[in-house]
Formats: sequence, structure tokens, C-alpha cells
Amino acid sequence: MNGGSIDMFGKIFNQKDLGPLLLILIKVTIVLLGIGAVMLALFGIQWLWPTVSFILNGISAFIIGFIIAFLAHPAVVFLQKRICFNNRGAAIFLFIVLLVASLVFLVLPLIPQIYEQIIMLKDAIFNLLSYLQETFKIDLFGELATFWQKNVDSFVNYLKESPNQALSAVNSIAGWSIAAMMTIIAALFFLFDFENLLGRISGTLPYRRRESFTKYFTGLSKEIYAYFKALVLSTVISSIVFAIVLFANGVQNALPLAIVMNLFNFIPIIGSFITTVLLGLVTVPVSLQLTLFAFLPLTIFMQIFINAIAPRIYARAISVPNILVILAILAGGNILGFVGILMAIPILVIILYTMRYIKVRMWRRVRKQAEVLRQRKHDILVFENDRTIL
Repeated sequence: MNGGSIDMFGKIFNQKDLGPLLLILIKVTIVLLGIGAVMLALFGIQWLWPTVSFILNGISAFIIGFIIAFLAHPAVVFLQKRICFNNRGAAIFLFIVLLVASLVFLVLPLIPQIYEQIIMLKDAIFNLLSYLQETFKIDLFGELATFWQKNVDSFVNYLKESPNQALSAVNSIAGWSIAAMMTIIAALFFLFDFENLLGRISGTLPYRRRESFTKYFTGLSKEIYAYFKALVLSTVISSIVFAIVLFANGVQNALPLAIVMNLFNFIPIIGSFITTVLLGLVTVPVSLQLTLFAFLPLTIFMQIFINAIAPRIYARAISVPNILVILAILAGGNILGFVGILMAIPILVIILYTMRYIKVRMWRRVRKQAEVLRQRKHDILVFENDRTIL
């Protein structure tokens, strides 16, 4: 490299912000790559979808199982170190017991209440139809009975004429059951051998890349856990508010009911809508008072929470622009359906963290090259001065 090039790089890298032009170029390149990845996920992958679908169907149980093991690993490590005396098998068993006990605590008390709510909803619909029938002099019950019988008859005839459809439905249910069992088995396998698995993956890499892989995976784990911590924190806050309002209005099993309703917040965008619908089914059919003092205040709270409070919680944990969240959810739903919607934001977090990691490594490499150029320039100047003196 000639002296003019060295002087040019020296002027650039001697500034307080090293390499501003190159940094801008790196940022623009990463943004363009991100946009291209999103566009490929939204549109381009449809051309290759038959092949991609075949591959995903074959390995989906292992992928989902690894993700479940990845998310459960911190809780298992905590139990292993604090309670189970470094016995990983006992920690996994205790984790499963606590998970099942939590589900039983949430679901069992609600079964009688759900049955009562269904009866109340049926009575409310019957009273509404009776009122409309008397007011407008319309035989609604006769029309509904005719409509119901017509659709039932058409469905029965469809099954008779197309028995393969019923067989296909049974096969689908059996396939989903087998896939669920394979996913659970894969998750337990990965969870038992998680740390050794990471060591084996790292062992396949060149020696100089192992430290980089460890740093990348550690940082990625912190980023994913930060997202789920923010998600759990927002769910806990909204569940507590729901439980207080429902308990104040005399609703039975207010806490488990509030938790179950707010668990749908784990589903991006549409989760809050499902929570509002469930809240309406719980409160509106019971009484006008419960509607005024529970449904309306909690619906207003949900809107304020979603638009004002929750974004602040997520902003402290991760920095993901809202427009990218929407595009990721559209891409996930387009590729993997409902599972894609659930996994869209974690995958987006992984992509953004990987892009930031690559940018940092590229920037460190640029700074290292700048240091080499500065040192080379210094050596040349020293050599020139020594030659002049001689």
C-alpha cells in the first residue's frame, strides 16, 4: 500500500469515531440484507415451499424439541444448582412436576366454572332471542332450527358421500398425536444432554472459532431470555390487575381465571383480542353490573397496557422495531401457520442479534486493520527520521 493510501486511512481512523464511512457502509449492507431476508420469507420461499415443507415436516419435532429444551434449560439449571445437588435428572423431573402441578392448579378449578359460564351464556342467548322474537314478531327459533337441521344433514351427507374425508381427519389427529409425542421425547433428550450437545457442536468447529461460538451462543441466550422475561413480566402484571378486578366483583377463582386469560398474550397481536373475547364471555352473560365494573374497565386497561406499558417493558429488554415485528408475524404465519406466529418474534430476535453480532465483529476487524495501518505509518515515519539522521 502506498503512502497516499496510508495517509488517507490515517486521516479517517485518527478521528474520534473510527471509520465513519465504512461503518455507514456496514450498517446499510446489514439493513439491506435484513430487508432481503424478510422479503424472501414473505414471497420467495413460496417457490421452494414443497421441498422446504417436506424437510420441515421431517425435522420439525427435533427443531421444536430443541427450542423447548433451550427455553427450559435455565430453569433446570437453577433447580439443579439450588435444590437437586447438581443432579440433572432430578432437576428435570422436578421441573416437569412443577409444570404439571401449575397446569392442574390453573385448569381443574376452572372446569365447573366454565360449565356454569356455558349454561349462563346459553340462557343469555335464549333470552335475547326470545326478546327479539317478541319485539319484531319473527319466528327466530323456527328459522334457527331449520338452519341447524339443514347444516347437520348436509354435513352427514358429506361424510356419507366422502368417507375418505373422515378417514383423513382421523389420520391427521393420529399424525398430530405422534408428532407431539416425538416432540416431547426430543425435548427431553436435548434437555438431558443440553450442555454436552453444545460442547459437541463447538468441538466440530475450528479451534479459533470455538470461543467466538461460545460468546455468540451466550449472548443469544441472554437476548432470548430477556424477551421471555419481558413477556412473562407483562403477563404477570396484566394477570394481577385482572385478578384484582374480578375478585372485587365477586368472580370465583379470579386468580387462575386471570392467568389463563392472559396466557394468550404469548400470541403476538391476536393474543390480546382473544383475552378480551374470553373476558367478555366470562362477564357479559352474568350481569350488567359485572359488565360495567369488570369487562369495560379491563378492556380499557388492556388497550392502555398494550399501547403504553408493554412496549416500555419490551424496550428495556430488547430493541425490536414494531414494523419488523409485524413483518415477522406475517412471514411466520405465511410459512408455518399458527406455530410460525408463535415463533416469529423469537426468530426475529435471533436474526437481529446475529446481524448485530456480525456487525460488531466486522467493526472490530476494521479497527484492528486501522491499528495495523497506524502502526505501519508510525514505523515508516520512524524509519524515515532515522535515515535522515544517519
